Formats: sequence, structure tokens, C-alpha cells
Amino acid sequence: MLRTGIALAAAFVVAALVAFSTPAVRQGHWAGIHLSLAGAALVAIGAFLPHFAITLSGSRPEPAPLRLAGVLSLAAGAALVVAGILAGAVPLTVGGAAL
Repeated sequence: MLRTGIALAAAFVVAALVAFSTPAVRQGHWAGIHLSLAGAALVAIGAFLPHFAITLSGSRPEPAPLRLAGVLSLAAGAALVVAGILAGAVPLTVGGAAL
């Protein structure tokens, strides 16, 4: 589960680097890199926070498939927001934010 979260967060960092290498970003269009790094932070927090909560509360963890579904939904939503902003597609952005 943590490996998946780390891999997804790393994918967002790679997306930010790719966005930064495009001419649009060098000319001041920062949305792609900003949203990609925000997606990386969101997914990393979503992957690690349950472990802290379980440790602090002394409770049992949720089933792994449920935790995985949560992290994947965070990653998919963040990716849709990034794609929607860069493409100028408001419905895609709103759908990603709702997810």
C-alpha cells in the first residue's frame, strides 16, 4: 500500500518535471507544475496518514483494498484536475475535484 502511494506521488513529481520542461511553463503558465506537485503531496498524505492514525489510536487498519481504493481515487481526482486545467476543460476539472 505504501509503495503504491509512493509510486503514485513520484509519478506526479515526474509529471511536474515534464510540465516544467514545456515551453508554456517557461513562459509563465505555472498551473501544470503547481497542480502536479499538489497532486504529489495529496497522494503522499493520503497514503501515509492512515498509518499515523492507526498508530496513534491503537485501532485496526482498514482492509488493504479499501485503503488502496482511497489512494487511487485521490490520484485519479488529482490527475483529472491537472488535465482539466491544462486542457481548459471545466467539466473534467470539476469531475476530478469531486472525485
